[in-house]
Amino acid sequence: MQFNNTTFANALTAYNSTDLVVQGSWMPWQGYTGRNNEVLQYTYNTQSYRTWNQESSQTNVPITSLNLGLMVSCKIDCVRSEQDDHLIILVGFMLDNNMPKICFAQALVEFTDGTAPNINTGPIASGDISQGIYDAINPQTYGLGTGRSDFPYIAKANIDCIVASVS
Repeated sequence: MQFNNTTFANALTAYNSTDLVVQGSWMPWQGYTGRNNEVLQYTYNTQSYRTWNQESSQTNVPITSLNLGLMVSCKIDCVRSEQDDHLIILVGFMLDNNMPKICFAQALVEFTDGTAPNINTGPIASGDISQGIYDAINPQTYGLGTGRSDFPYIAKANIDCIVASVS
């Protein structure tokens, strides 16, 4: 199994929302070099976000016969004028009949100005997992204002696009 960042960018660009608008492709963050310093910037409901280049536990490693699985993580910034809020997503995969299958996801939300309690969904491992993350975050961010109230959707969109990018 492996994760493909280019496929992720294409999946997010094509995601099923006219309100989510990706602004170009992966780009270096503030002139830094290296893949880990690349971001994909986009807006949703007029709020700016950036997803940092994902990291994965296995890339270009022939593990299919070993049935080891794959872990993909990423950080997402909700760009705010004061301090950015952060969303961290962890997504785990296993092989099911030699095909990658999501087996859990977890989200962590950090409100950097301390005006709301941070959120840790714990692992969601059954049902529609990306929707489960949405449902776990939504009641805790409802009414927190532009950007913060949209974290459930941003988490779901990023998880769905990560799933589409694992082969």
